[in-house]
Amino acid sequence: MDDRWDRRFKLIWQINGVLLLVITSLGAIGLAVLFVAVLSDFAEGKSSPKLSEIAGAVLESEDLELGAFHVVQGTEYLVASLNAPSGSRRIASGSYGKRAEARNLLFYDAKSHKARWLFPGNDQLIRSHSFLFDPPRPDRYDEGGSHSVVALLLEVEERTHGDEAPASRRVLLAGPDGSVPTSLIEGADEVLGHHHIALGQLLIFYVRGGVARILEVDPTTRAVLIESDLEVMR
Repeated sequence: MDDRWDRRFKLIWQINGVLLLVITSLGAIGLAVLFVAVLSDFAEGKSSPKLSEIAGAVLESEDLELGAFHVVQGTEYLVASLNAPSGSRRIASGSYGKRAEARNLLFYDAKSHKARWLFPGNDQLIRSHSFLFDPPRPDRYDEGGSHSVVALLLEVEERTHGDEAPASRRVLLAGPDGSVPTSLIEGADEVLGHHHIALGQLLIFYVRGGVARILEVDPTTRAVLIESDLEVMR
């Protein structure tokens, strides 16, 4: 009888020991995760050196950050976006981070070692920008093959302040180095998308005045081929 109670007591003691070990381990892991999260928040909260001037542009009056440079495929140029933080966004880890608004693009020529801005100022908001290739890429995420950039397509809107109505949007084409931005569409309510289906054929769908429209342009010469409302096929 005593032996059985001894065995039960030893078993209960062993189970308690295992449970205590598991609880202690989980507590240590929780503290480690909390410490890493606090350290990460502290690192993000630290103020980085303010960008005051770059490539001749004085930026002291604006809270702007220059992103990383990327190669413009098939050219000697690199490009980086000049961004302003705008609110916050939830990221996969469950925490929140800043959402960047592109205000300008900076191009660097690796041959001449000179830089140039796409726009003379930073008052506009670059909604999107896409490089167009020769030959056209059916998948914009496909970076293989011998594709070279022939033009830069941009959707831009002027920044609004206060309770003003949303600004209308413009669509522009520029060279691979950001040179000579040319306006294709003015006063658009919304840009629905574009398709570069051939080297000299770029289709842009947009809405202006509540009406869906199409613009067909040759991105190599910037000549407008068709601009009209979307019509029903007969």
